[in-house]
Amino acid sequence: MFQSAHFSNWYQTLAVDLAGYGRSPDIEIGIRTSDQAEACWALLDAQGHDKVILQGNSLGHLVTLHMVRQQPDRVLALVVSGCGYVSKPDGFLGWMRRYQNEGIKVRREQIFDHFAPAAREYAYLKHYADMVVATNHERTVANLIAMNEGLSHLDGDSIYEAIKCPTLIIAGISKVMWKTITNIVNVAFALAQMEM
Repeated sequence: MFQSAHFSNWYQTLAVDLAGYGRSPDIEIGIRTSDQAEACWALLDAQGHDKVILQGNSLGHLVTLHMVRQQPDRVLALVVSGCGYVSKPDGFLGWMRRYQNEGIKVRREQIFDHFAPAAREYAYLKHYADMVVATNHERTVANLIAMNEGLSHLDGDSIYEAIKCPTLIIAGISKVMWKTITNIVNVAFALAQMEM
């Protein structure tokens, strides 16, 4: 939301609550990240937007990568943040099982799991975790189970191959973040070489 507020000074911005977040409908088992990307394109089409600059944070970064793959010619630029490289579904499936077995009490732990160990002591991260946990409601566990199940269907490195637009990656310093940056930069460099 902070990004939308900032950029709305210069651009028309549209912030989307993905399925299972905010006031959007619950997410059901079987809904994949690519489905959420298609829903975002439908929303943009309904608003009359052709060419866009996409910004995705956390789960949204995966949604925007799918959007780029689905309609690369419509994306003028891509900004991703709060993202990490995941090559195996084990983490998502593990969280799905923990939510099934332990319920909502593991949500705060999962939030901290997204960050490097040193960052987990920062006051602003604790505040962020408190804000996220405060949004819990009676369907949160079912939504988190469905989200983690949907995220477990990975595309591997091929998801980066569709990126042809200028891309800004805002990431931390953990090895996971650098793996993401390395993959995107390598693919972008290879594509630039092919176009020469």
